[in-house]
Amino acid sequence: VNIPAATTMTVGYLTLIASVTLSDTTVNSDLAAENTNNPGQIASYADHIARTRTAAVPWDSVPAMTAGTSYQSPSIVAPIQAEIDANGGTGSALIIFWEDKDFESSLIAYRQVASWDHTTYAPPAIHIEYTTNATPDAPTSLGPSALASGSWTSIQ
Repeated sequence: VNIPAATTMTVGYLTLIASVTLSDTTVNSDLAAENTNNPGQIASYADHIARTRTAAVPWDSVPAMTAGTSYQSPSIVAPIQAEIDANGGTGSALIIFWEDKDFESSLIAYRQVASWDHTTYAPPAIHIEYTTNATPDAPTSLGPSALASGSWTSIQ
């Protein structure tokens, strides 16, 4: 995902497929983006915890999930926009964290979704829509000398 600077996010969400059926009572979580341009792959748990995150958006009362069923996250426009604004775009990588770092869920309540290497279900997908606010290049005028030299193309 390479979202350029001077971009306004309009739509953003994750589509996740449950890998097991779970219906534990209350699952409250947060969605945040890594707050760096072009983040590298996470190498360990310590690396994961050390990553700087944008302000999170809550995904509270996550519904019970049934294996093989797809679920859509709440909007992640705000975390992605914060990453773009702070870092001049996303670079060629974007990391979204879905976690309960504040222990807001009921004891042992969690949801489990297919990862990128799941053998049965599709990996998580991100859907984004945005507009670019960059100033377009000024139009180029062809003067009489360019036309006389034949350095133009006619479209018919």
